[in-house]
Amino acid sequence: MDMDELQNSILEKMYLEYRNGNIGLQRKDFKDIESNDQKLDSAFKNLKSNRYIEIKSRVHTAIGIFYIVTLSKIGMAFIENSKHFKNKFQDFDPVIHDDDIIFGMGSEHVITILPFKRVYDEINNKNPENRIEIVKNV
Repeated sequence: MDMDELQNSILEKMYLEYRNGNIGLQRKDFKDIESNDQKLDSAFKNLKSNRYIEIKSRVHTAIGIFYIVTLSKIGMAFIENSKHFKNKFQDFDPVIHDDDIIFGMGSEHVITILPFKRVYDEINNKNPENRIEIVKNV
């Protein structure tokens, strides 16, 4: 299994466990995915650097490397809104929705909520007039 497949498998497992009430997972929970501690360690570090997971505890012993890891909100949003994972979890309603973007402005506490999908679709529309209109509206 290459690193991308391993990381996707880890995220998938963590998401399913999260939805079943298991927020923090340990090394033993990933034995069925990867038995090599070094490879799993690299995958966890990559996922942490992308801010998809949080490593709550990491202990390196003579026996192996032991972890307690949790799925971050960024990781949750990635899984729920990624094309790769979109069809795998249709049974669940998303915890984090991609429908809205929230913008905050400095100390004035002005918050604007924009419908993300509509704005994204308009920006990606090939009509240049729409691109200018979106920029003006934002």
